Amino acid sequence: MGTTDTGVKAAGAKGEAGEKGDKGDAGRGIASITAEAGNKLVITYTDGTTQTISIGSTVVSEDNNDFTYELLSNGTYTITGLANTSLVDIVIPSRYNGTFVTRIAAEAFKNNTNIKSVRIHDGITQIGNSAFEGCIVLKDVSISSDSELKKIGSRAFYGCVAMNSIYVPETVTFIGSYAFYSSGLKTATFAATSGWNLYGKFNGYQAHLNPTNAANAAKALSTNYTSHTASDFYKQNWERNINLTLTYGYDREL
Repeated sequence: MGTTDTGVKAAGAKGEAGEKGDKGDAGRGIASITAEAGNKLVITYTDGTTQTISIGSTVVSEDNNDFTYELLSNGTYTITGLANTSLVDIVIPSRYNGTFVTRIAAEAFKNNTNIKSVRIHDGITQIGNSAFEGCIVLKDVSISSDSELKKIGSRAFYGCVAMNSIYVPETVTFIGSYAFYSSGLKTATFAATSGWNLYGKFNGYQAHLNPTNAANAAKALSTNYTSHTASDFYKQNWERNINLTLTYGYDREL
């Protein structure tokens, strides 16, 4: 009797096991993501660090090398300038080398004629003196209502002629003299309109003003508030929640 070819081939002998590969390096991964009120996410990494972001916001690499940095005595970084000078739309990073970025240094972007917009992350607490002075094409400055910004230094946005609006969060308690002088400001919206000890001159008379009207506040920050040359609020430090006494003149709202 003949044999029938079934088309099934007999399995060959099993080969020897290969050598075990080297173990990969330990990396940093995401341990958990937790939602919080206010459309925020808290990301916890496997190295124990955390990062809070607003839903819909841009997450910037922690190793952002578009900027130059300086380590402060409190262990955080300040941005001192641009390493990538071709940037026109900049986003201030929240961290560098795993450490928080909390300040923009004095004169960090002074006289830069390329920057058109800047987004300042919520963890920045200070904008230094003359940080953006002379940035003549800077139009959009984005500061959110969740910002921890406390201080805007003297001449910080001096001469930013393309800039037409600014939002001042509730946390800000100091705006230095000439901070927005000769800028193109049309509106300055203050989250906190009371408690400002803004003492200067209104038509030559000493006055204390509160920035309740966005258009008037912008005018007071950037130029003579009235046609009278002695309306000099732009020359003053704008301070909030300190004790000053009005010796003469009057108290009014902007």
